[in-house]
Amino acid sequence: MDLLIRELSEAGITVEVFYLDDEPEASESLSFNPSEKPNQGKAQFP
Repeated sequence: MDLLIRELSEAGITVEVFYLDDEPEASESLSFNPSEKPNQGKAQFP
């Protein structure tokens, strides 16, 4: 996972990973925020 985040960061993409205290393993959310805010893509992994 760290490698993926590193590659995206080098590509100019900010990656934020949020862990919920309840289920750290089950709830992982990636938010991709390119420089321009209008188009915000979100990928969620259940």
